[in-house]
Amino acid sequence: MKNIGIIGEALIDKYNENEQIGGASFNVACSLSRQDNSAYFLGAISTDNRGNKIKEGLNKYQVKTNFVEETNVPTTLAEVTLDDHKERTFVFTRGSDAYYQIKDFNFDDFNFDFIHFGSATGFLPGELKESYLTLKDYCLKNNIPYSFDPNFRPALWLGLDIQDYIYYVKEYLKTASVVKISDNELLLITKELELDKAVEKLKDLVEPTSLVAITCGCENTIALYKNESWIVPVTPAKQLADTTGAGDAFASRLIHLYNQVKPEDLNKEMISKIVMGANDFGKDAVEHIGALTYLDYLK
Repeated sequence: MKNIGIIGEALIDKYNENEQIGGASFNVACSLSRQDNSAYFLGAISTDNRGNKIKEGLNKYQVKTNFVEETNVPTTLAEVTLDDHKERTFVFTRGSDAYYQIKDFNFDDFNFDFIHFGSATGFLPGELKESYLTLKDYCLKNNIPYSFDPNFRPALWLGLDIQDYIYYVKEYLKTASVVKISDNELLLITKELELDKAVEKLKDLVEPTSLVAITCGCENTIALYKNESWIVPVTPAKQLADTTGAGDAFASRLIHLYNQVKPEDLNKEMISKIVMGANDFGKDAVEHIGALTYLDYLK
């Protein structure tokens, strides 16, 4: 069992009149806890009714809340629209997640083994951004490995300078031990139009010994390790219900499996097994409506 901290947003995903608790960081925290890790959620949660539902979700999945802050600001809302292929788009009304202040916590008492930075709102203006940067500095000073998922949401950056986002993504890529990045995010960061060229550029942005997984939607995943890239196949889902939590499920399994292996045992074969396991976990997630529903069906 590993002590893993997950910093970022907890929010409400709204599908027409149906509301589900979610948020990238919240989803990963719940999933890691469900996989028998000691998962600590680091974020701000509203005192409103939606915030109470989020707290119930944390409790349901036994996520530790030592580093949760409460705020009177309304819960962040993401209105989710699914197209004919069950791919999702979001419209955000940002609220409570922006107000997370990390400065009053003492992390030394908890002996974190690993930290995950996978917030969709982590680089937006606000106190969460400052906390995000503070926690990364803490990881580097204390030799705590971390994973990074850029989780780009175009709707969140309307009217903002996208170059700020690209700058911070590159800063986090430099020292991450594990990276999960989508093909579209990679094209954005590298400013390339072709994925092959983008992958080559990515090799210069990450540590050679980092485990990097480039997800391509329902297509195969590209693994990158020690400047070598290769394809890891994806098994199609039996039924496609909702892709909202697919990336977060993938990230959580990637983190979990990575932390089961000693660094000296990492090699191409082992990384292929880890990424394939993450692919299968993500496949399970898309067979159910809601980002976390699949957790109730895990054996």
